[in-house]
Amino acid sequence: MTKTGMFFEDLEPGYCAETPARVITAADIDQFAVMTGDNHPLHLDETYAACTAFGGRIAQGALILSIATGLAYSSGYLRGTIEAFVDLNWKYRAPIRINDAVHARMEVVNKRRLPEQESGLVIIKVTVFNQHNETVQDGRWTLLIRSRNGQSLQLNATM
Repeated sequence: MTKTGMFFEDLEPGYCAETPARVITAADIDQFAVMTGDNHPLHLDETYAACTAFGGRIAQGALILSIATGLAYSSGYLRGTIEAFVDLNWKYRAPIRINDAVHARMEVVNKRRLPEQESGLVIIKVTVFNQHNETVQDGRWTLLIRSRNGQSLQLNATM
């Protein structure tokens, strides 16, 4: 998808968007464990996990948060206009199991212009649901979003 996302001016409080769903696989969980070092047997060992309160393997909470950020970006409404992920307030509400399908709903709750950067901060309430439409994670993301007339931030490679 090459569509340009929504600019700061377009994201008014009350605006909502939903992402498509993504199925969580055993390979996702295993690869995340390799990348992060989160090798807890609750995520990787079915025999161990079966004896826990969860009754089987579950995904790492941070994996689902990471997937939610990818779903939000790939939905297109932030493509090319998000400059930075600034802050996070996040809750893990329920386990996500292998073969669960997750999707996210995003709602703009507040915004503040930063004229010196030709951009603004947008606070988005994000809720991640499973295939039964149960909330599994939720919270607020603060994002730096480019203004329509603003230029993309240029990062100095020598920093």
